[in-house]
Amino acid sequence: MTRDLSTALGDNRAALLALGERLLSEPVLPQQRRLFLAYSRALGGHWRAIDEVVIPALKAHGWQGVRADALRGHVLLKQRMAELLSATSAPWVDGADPAASDAVMLAFVAEAQAVQRREGALLDPALAMLGDAAENASLAAEVDAQMGLLFDVDPPPRPQQPGGVVPRDLVEEARVVLGSWPKD
Repeated sequence: MTRDLSTALGDNRAALLALGERLLSEPVLPQQRRLFLAYSRALGGHWRAIDEVVIPALKAHGWQGVRADALRGHVLLKQRMAELLSATSAPWVDGADPAASDAVMLAFVAEAQAVQRREGALLDPALAMLGDAAENASLAAEVDAQMGLLFDVDPPPRPQQPGGVVPRDLVEEARVVLGSWPKD
């Protein structure tokens, strides 16, 4: 059976939701932070798939069957991630209040989980009708490729520098967020 676009995004969304649930239920803070890094990368891959594959395909087909608010959460969530990455209370900032930074991280993940569920309900019906079977299968392969660039559920822990800040992580997170914005 050929994999279609709706199924590919649904599978990726399900993996994101499972990782988010795992993060939200994790009682150990260092493990939460490690899972947040994996979650952020996976979310960045999902955003790239939406921006690089789904939006151009929907546009090419005249936005047929797409509700006006279908991508609103997608855009707002990317904005929230950018705010989180630049917040002084972020978990990776020296001197950040650990309780506040962890609360911000967990609140973002909870919000992202809700957006993922809503996005699926709004986009999947339109994606199921998109193009013929061959085009839809090709789009599904592109989505999987975008997700594969960044999706790593269990990355190995990186050594931390004094103060808990890992500059490579900050640069990687910024690259993920900035790389997910549409290129005009």
